[in-house]
Amino acid sequence: RAIEGFGGGFRARFTAATRGSGLGTSGAVVGVEIIDPGSGYFKPPHIVISEGGRGCEGPLFEAVLGTRRYHPMDAYPGVGLEFEVIVADNPFDRIRHFSIEGDLPHLMLSATFAPPVESTSPKGLVSRTFRWDPPRNIAGSRPLALCFSAEDNSGEVLPSGTQLAGKSDAACLMVTVVRCAYAVRGGETLLHVAAYYGTNWIQIWAANVLLQDPEGSDIAEGQLVNVGHTYTLERGDELLGLARKFGMSEEGIHELNYDVAQTPP
Repeated sequence: RAIEGFGGGFRARFTAATRGSGLGTSGAVVGVEIIDPGSGYFKPPHIVISEGGRGCEGPLFEAVLGTRRYHPMDAYPGVGLEFEVIVADNPFDRIRHFSIEGDLPHLMLSATFAPPVESTSPKGLVSRTFRWDPPRNIAGSRPLALCFSAEDNSGEVLPSGTQLAGKSDAACLMVTVVRCAYAVRGGETLLHVAAYYGTNWIQIWAANVLLQDPEGSDIAEGQLVNVGHTYTLERGDELLGLARKFGMSEEGIHELNYDVAQTPP
């Protein structure tokens, strides 16, 4: 049972004196062994983030809430970014709040984080899925900070019925939309990718020397294809000259380089 507002309490094994044991009055508790400490002042929520990207392989990693480390994660136009966030606590506590911390970066406002946390969620375990389809024109932007926070119900309950905050903290990601790359959706060919970027399939095929079929029938869902050439700027380079060099328009370069598009001429 709950002990003085410590959330869901704890489990313990009690040792009682018996007649003739010499430990004390028969029936008196003479020893306590804590089997599970329950809420207490420790065992904060634990977050596990599984990154997959709807077809893109990615790492499975864990981050204990409270480290405030920013874990890097790549995102691509196309299949988008999708990963599951699981918050686990000890079995006595229920996760009260589990959400994106603060405001979403303005470039991520179309993202979703579902389903909402319900009062009927299993104690100690909540899973939510983050989904975001990066638009093609933000590749090359600065990494986007994305933080999640969770709080359990271990806070003290006041006589008025108000429950104080429980144990909580947050873990963060730094999401980078990769430049000049596209993760193919199911059923797409190079024709679809070329149309998406306003070019022709020959240009896309030329940037992907490992593709055997010029129509791209050998590409699979989640496969990464190059949609442009990476280039390191040299002193004296001008946007118009680069556009001519790579057979593109200035607008086309802006589409693939958000940082360039946001730089004053």
